[in-house]
Amino acid sequence: MAELLARFHEAAAGFCVETDGKNDRWNIEMADPEPGDLLCHNDVCPENVVFQDGVAVALLDFDFVAPGRRLYDLAGVANMCIPLDTAADAAVWGWGALDPVASGNRFVRRRVEPGEQAFVDMWDRMGGAGRYERRVAWFRRHRERFLEALG
Repeated sequence: MAELLARFHEAAAGFCVETDGKNDRWNIEMADPEPGDLLCHNDVCPENVVFQDGVAVALLDFDFVAPGRRLYDLAGVANMCIPLDTAADAAVWGWGALDPVASGNRFVRRRVEPGEQAFVDMWDRMGGAGRYERRVAWFRRHRERFLEALG
């Protein structure tokens, strides 16, 4: 997914990003808080990637595209896909639980509950709350492998 995002950034580098300082052209909810001159996807997660034979080949869902920095966009992928710390270590810094599945669940629920149709449809199509419960269980089963890979 990171390689696919890098290819997206390369393709977007030639696109002229114009801002008027009001951010009225961009959805800033998930956007980089720092100024940037590159269009970033800001929502690269497994649901927004097309995989072919296990390889990420295309991005979907561009409703959060906004100017930003490459590193911030890449960090968003990590935030949504990789548990980066143990709960105990995160609590020392007051970060709370660093659980990308839980934060993704909260994000989608904030849109499902008031009835945003696209999110309601996705919620229903992908299995609703049961899907998030399965993802939490999967991350818990593989947590040690992630931590080992991170060093």
